[in-house]
Amino acid sequence: PAPVPNPTSAPVPNPTSPPVSSPTGSCTGHEFRLKLQTDEYGDEVSWELEDPNGNVVIQGGNYPSGENFIETTECLGSDGVYTFKIMDSYGDGMIGDAYYKLWYDGNVVIYHDGQYGDGETVTVPGGEVNGAPAGSPNPAPVAAPTGSCNGGGHEFRLELQTDEYSDEVSWKLEDPNGNVVIQGGNYPYGENLIDTTECLSSDGVHTFKIMDSYGDGMIGDAYYKLWYDGNVVIYHDGQYGDGETVTVPGGEVNAAPAGSPPNQAPVAAPTGSCDNGGHEFRLELQTDEYGDEVSWEVEDPNGNVVIQGGNYPSGENFIDTTECLSSDGVHTFKIMDSYGDGMIGGTRCFGSRTGHCVFNDLT
Repeated sequence: PAPVPNPTSAPVPNPTSPPVSSPTGSCTGHEFRLKLQTDEYGDEVSWELEDPNGNVVIQGGNYPSGENFIETTECLGSDGVYTFKIMDSYGDGMIGDAYYKLWYDGNVVIYHDGQYGDGETVTVPGGEVNGAPAGSPNPAPVAAPTGSCNGGGHEFRLELQTDEYSDEVSWKLEDPNGNVVIQGGNYPYGENLIDTTECLSSDGVHTFKIMDSYGDGMIGDAYYKLWYDGNVVIYHDGQYGDGETVTVPGGEVNAAPAGSPPNQAPVAAPTGSCDNGGHEFRLELQTDEYGDEVSWEVEDPNGNVVIQGGNYPSGENFIDTTECLSSDGVHTFKIMDSYGDGMIGGTRCFGSRTGHCVFNDLT
């Protein structure tokens, strides 16, 4: 069943501007991270983070009219509870695919859409919204506790963003012998964000199963994403009917390779890292259903292509790739569309070092 959208009131839209990214830093204390995707009324949005004494330690606002993407990291010097405040000068929150997401020391605190009226507060790291714990009653998606694989084994990670019918969603991961090693479900009604990590002690192919008791999958911006030993296995929307299975780490959906037609799942590109020095470049690209039209490349300061991608299968594809850039100076990222109409829908690409690009409803 599709939810009935609440009517929103907003001023007449102005021409949009490129996304804006706040400066980022690194951390020796507690790391706070914000991702904020505004709607087309980005000039109405502002935010701030207060320390336990009420002092503002980081803030943002005065963004240009139009959609803006902000990603910033701050090192918090003191312990205790911080307060994140997000405000909307028009008083109607954000609409469409807008959202904000907070992390504390690498753990998700909250992942929320823009339905907050003139504003709301969130405790960090507790995740309480306007004084109520996240998820009661449905002020925000709920993040599950996470674990790690410090003692050896293979790290499995799930990020699941449900739609508002999250009470219909359940999932489990089975080991190669069919034993359930981790599972989830019985979530409260409303949108929930689940981000959980599990150490898998056995090798071999595991099977992830996601189910929907109503039989219609998830709608809207819902999705799930799986990792295995830090590599993306699959990034899929909620169009799976009453359920589907995914092999881990292979990424085969219902026994078909991820990305095989008809439109099974996005495809993740191989990733690299920068362990031996240099500058790390990362691209996250979610195509629309015409993924075979999209290609991209990164050129070094001398115009040489150092990394490129394309020839993706028809259908939605998810590409998450990292490359070590050996040279300093300005690199150039180019993205091309062979049909000439860009990407449509809520597709986005986020790239670091060369900036951010966002495509929304391009025709």
